Amino acid sequence: MNREYLIKNIFSYPQHYIDMLLRAKLIEYNVDSFSGKTFICVSLTRFCPVGCAFCFFKSGKVFKKPTIEDKFSDVGVNKFIEFANHINLGYLLVSGGGEPMIEKKSLLKIINQVNSERIALVTSANWAKNYIAADEYLASIKKELETRITPTSLTVRVSVDAEHVTSIGLEPIINLIKLFQDKYKSCKQMDLQIHSLIGDTTIDEVISELESNYKITREMVYEDRISDGESVIKIVPHQERISFNDLTIKVGYAKAFYSDLKVDLANQEHVQRNLNVYQKDLFESEDGNSSIVTNKIGEPGLDFWVNYNGNVTTWGNQFLDNLFNVYVDKPTDIIKSSLCDPAALAFIEKGANYRDRVVSEANLKAVIRSKAVNIRDYTGALMFDEARTRLYFTIRALQDYISEGRVNIDTSSQAIKDILSIKVEDLIAAYKNSTYTIVQQAMEGDFDKEWILDLMEWVKLGHYEISDSYKKSLLDFYNANVLETEKLSSYEDLSHDLRLQNVRMTEHLTHIKPQAMLKESLAA
Repeated sequence: MNREYLIKNIFSYPQHYIDMLLRAKLIEYNVDSFSGKTFICVSLTRFCPVGCAFCFFKSGKVFKKPTIEDKFSDVGVNKFIEFANHINLGYLLVSGGGEPMIEKKSLLKIINQVNSERIALVTSANWAKNYIAADEYLASIKKELETRITPTSLTVRVSVDAEHVTSIGLEPIINLIKLFQDKYKSCKQMDLQIHSLIGDTTIDEVISELESNYKITREMVYEDRISDGESVIKIVPHQERISFNDLTIKVGYAKAFYSDLKVDLANQEHVQRNLNVYQKDLFESEDGNSSIVTNKIGEPGLDFWVNYNGNVTTWGNQFLDNLFNVYVDKPTDIIKSSLCDPAALAFIEKGANYRDRVVSEANLKAVIRSKAVNIRDYTGALMFDEARTRLYFTIRALQDYISEGRVNIDTSSQAIKDILSIKVEDLIAAYKNSTYTIVQQAMEGDFDKEWILDLMEWVKLGHYEISDSYKKSLLDFYNANVLETEKLSSYEDLSHDLRLQNVRMTEHLTHIKPQAMLKESLAA
């Protein structure tokens, strides 16, 4: 291949070169470098009966017949348990992104069978609005804990803040405090915690409701790096302990995120506000790297996010062409494949500052977009939505690994040698001069009307650095493929059902691995 032609055109065919570099398996990695206790954040469903306006994931009530894209099937739960029990798990967080407690059968099986030192259940406690119903649910959890093979500690962590109270009132948390005081405080494996937001005063309302029933004392915790984990360190930004007679409940206070898939990047005030929140949390709670978890003793471990569609990745490190799924991928393959991908490994080993700096060389907008949306789980998918940006980072990461003696290209093809020998300034120039943008990327393959409409919305909001001519090309492409009555004269004509658009945008960013969908359809 002519070297000058390669330098000029490499970003015209980004997926081709990404695939070439991944197939070559160039990077040397050591699984033992991450042999410490691991962490998993798992979402069991996208649905939530509460649907708070400020919800991180804009989760809402069931609006269609659930599929594998919406919640774990029975097979998926078994596959998740198999994955969790093969990765030296120290802390399992069964999280939101949907209310996990509505998946009672799946949740109880996970509580009983996942080998983890610690389990935390994140919940709105909508299920606890009735005292008797709450008691029955807690009793079923207690039963699963008592029949486990290995011991664990389990926390029911209830979200208590102004938004949740507006939706479901104070009854759930009051019922749970009474239940733990009356029946469950002696259960050594299970405790109750509260999660609130910095500056929120809802806890004061709870205390006001209960102060005639209990002697209540409050104590702020003044410690550096308060951890909610045993072996693994999971930082709680602020914490106080509130005692109701002899029942002490930890109350953790976190920063409020401004999650918005449709954030307007032209609004500098909102963008800067969102970036400040993201960066503060990243370095105070995640030590600048959301893909690894610090262990109190020994090597760090990997920090995993498992989505309700079965996709699994280290946190903030998912790309659309780097998907793993518990339905179809073996646990060992998930770990090895993650570590042999230069882009994924570079983030795991070098952290957010490194990835931000390198990507900013070519595409600063991608870095800003990934953080301004203010949803940490989607950071990687947002940053590498454009294939050429992913190619740029992959090449630059490999170049840095070469300088560290981690890549031996002597036996590689001449094409790979030529790619990895491109000077940084030439690589940046080639990227900037490339005519292959997110527009060309979207127009490849079959026409997907909803995806094009959503992309046009993101383009309108300034999420991509593209020219007016490319914006017009995207509009023309849409109009050429729809009915006359659906055509748009400009981007200002865009209008959407906001709930469904958020669902579609989320599905784009959490794109389920095709093989998992195929397996599910064959099983059906």
